[in-house]
This record gives sequence, structure tokens and C-alpha cells, in this order.
Amino acid sequence: TAVVMIFLARELRLPPGTIGVLLTLGSIGAVLGAVTTSALARRFGQARSALVPFVAACPFGLLIPLAHRGGLLVLFVVGWFGFSFAFTAYNVAGVSLRQALCPPRLLGRMNATMRFLSVGVMPFGALIGGGLDTWLGPRSTLWITLIGELLVPILLLCSPLRTMRDPVPVPAEAAP
Repeated sequence: TAVVMIFLARELRLPPGTIGVLLTLGSIGAVLGAVTTSALARRFGQARSALVPFVAACPFGLLIPLAHRGGLLVLFVVGWFGFSFAFTAYNVAGVSLRQALCPPRLLGRMNATMRFLSVGVMPFGALIGGGLDTWLGPRSTLWITLIGELLVPILLLCSPLRTMRDPVPVPAEAAP
């Protein structure tokens, strides 16, 4: 998000109020993504509802660095809204799936580990993003980041999520 702010402010030279409106539109997408997650689970199954949104997020994300002032700013709006919608739906579905598969007595450890892995790397991402932005500029940094994110759906499509519909929860007694 930091590089997106720099992209909008420095690269596109948008005023703060416009940036606020654009990011708010993305937030509306995020709220709608959270609200529709249960419908996605009914449609695709709980497991695939964690896969489908992430795959859908990638094309929307690729619209973001294509944006320019004027008429092409709509690419940012559509990209940010769609990316926020899909990524939030993925997060909600992913947490629900992990909690359904994890034995109850291990839920705390599993959630703590996942938070550490996702939030713990943020300072490194910020450092790398800042370095790339300084070296290459915000648009190139966004391209590198978003193209790198294309690898995640490839990994997910090679995982059991592709064929799994609804997980069979592990009973508490069967856990090691």
C-alpha cells in the first residue's frame, strides 16, 4: 500500500483528496469482498473459495500500474477495487479454511504462526519496496510486485485446494 500511495502522489501527481477518494473506492471493494465470501463458499466450496479469489485478484492488480492521469485513471479504480475485493475474499476464506482443518487444541498455535508469517515479513517487504522504489520508481516497483504475485496462484493451483471442495475437519482426538 505504501508504494501505491507513492505511485498516486509522485508518479500520477494526484492531490491528497483524490488519493483519498481512490483508496476509499478500493476499501468499498474490500468490504464487498468480505461480505460475499460465504456466497463464494456456497458456489465453489469452502476450499476453492480460498483459491478462486486469489486467482481473480491478479488480473485486477495488473491494471494498477497501467493507470495515468485523466481517462486512464479508471484503470486504477477498477484494478484497486477488484484487487481489494478479491484479496479480502481470499483472506476471509483462507482463515475460515485453516480453522476448519485445524484441530481445536492447535488453533491458537496455527493462528499465531500464520500471523507471524504474514505480518512478520512486512518490515522486509517495506524495506525491499522502498529500495526498489528509490532505484526504479513506483510504477516499476508495482510491476515487479504484481508480477511476483502471479506466482502465488500457480502454487495454489498445484495444491490440493484445486480439487478440494469442502474440507473434512480433523477431529480433536486424531491430532498429534
